[in-house]
Amino acid sequence: MFFWKDISQIENYTLFRPNSGRDATDIPPEEVANGVKQTLEQQFSLPTPDLARLVAQLFGYSRMGANVEAAMYQGIKLAVTKGYIKVENGRAKLDHHSSL
Repeated sequence: MFFWKDISQIENYTLFRPNSGRDATDIPPEEVANGVKQTLEQQFSLPTPDLARLVAQLFGYSRMGANVEAAMYQGIKLAVTKGYIKVENGRAKLDHHSSL
């Protein structure tokens, strides 16, 4: 479980803490979305399952259990909503029309 001390922090939060030893349910989707964005800055395009796996590894998870998978896909969905990435035909890539 996580909470934001100051709700106004959410919109401008651009960081993430890799390998922090946290349970997947304790990682905010905003943080996962930031990890998704960084991963795709290093890769041109990835199938969404591969993206989820790489982001999970970035956060220190070697296996994709149900909680880890749910957290990664929630972050991917938020990255799409925020305009960081686009997903077309099962592949994710940076949204170059994004203002970020």
